[in-house]
Amino acid sequence: MKKWVILIFIQLLILPAKGEGLEEKLNKLQAKLKVSVIIKEEAINSWKQLSYTYSTDTVSLLDYLRLLEKEYLKYPIGYFNKIKLKRIVLVENLTLNEQFRAAVPDPYTGSLFLAIEKPSDLLRYNNYQTHVMHHELHHYAEFSYWRSMSHFWADWKATNDTSFHYKGNGATAYQNLTIDWYQLSHPLNGFINLYSTTAQEEDRAELVALIMGDEELKKMKKQIKNDFILQQKILLIQFLLSEISGVKNGYWKKVIE
Repeated sequence: MKKWVILIFIQLLILPAKGEGLEEKLNKLQAKLKVSVIIKEEAINSWKQLSYTYSTDTVSLLDYLRLLEKEYLKYPIGYFNKIKLKRIVLVENLTLNEQFRAAVPDPYTGSLFLAIEKPSDLLRYNNYQTHVMHHELHHYAEFSYWRSMSHFWADWKATNDTSFHYKGNGATAYQNLTIDWYQLSHPLNGFINLYSTTAQEEDRAELVALIMGDEELKKMKKQIKNDFILQQKILLIQFLLSEISGVKNGYWKKVIE
């Protein structure tokens, strides 16, 4: 065999395998989730003050698609169809009413908008993007179940101390950014962070995000251990997820364990 043939053969052996291209990854993810994932086509929405741009950064998009695949495949088969989610729209510079948003659920059009970039003021939260994926998806899921993203659940209210009152809604946090709303500080019995004290629906979405996360779940388990209210809320979350998904409660218990 000639020397140049041998050299080419050796080079082919040591070259790294070519990774998946953006289109290939996108197609595979859509097939797995059974949901459209939009990265450049215009997507309809029902929010008049929603604004965003599409990313042209292939590397960032690929990284986000990998993260999305890892996190959303944790849900049972058929979950997205069950909650009537039709499309996931990946964007940058996402704002609603001129306020930056990491994600915006729009159940009226079957869409979930997710910002692929991590905001500079939240870089201290290593799991922020993962957390937001699950948090906002749960808001969407509650709408599919209750036809409202701010449902008052009497059973949930009953878990809290009678003297406790939620601050109003999640927008409260955007009005005072000097407060560290997201740190897992366990500020009160029954609450994992300050953001969960803003509203019932935020309380539930925060717990779902923590349950579905990996690193954050480890931290939360330590806080749950001696917090009876949090223990009761986790049981209610398991029940709710079971009802929403149509999958038996044991599935969600296993996710937590």
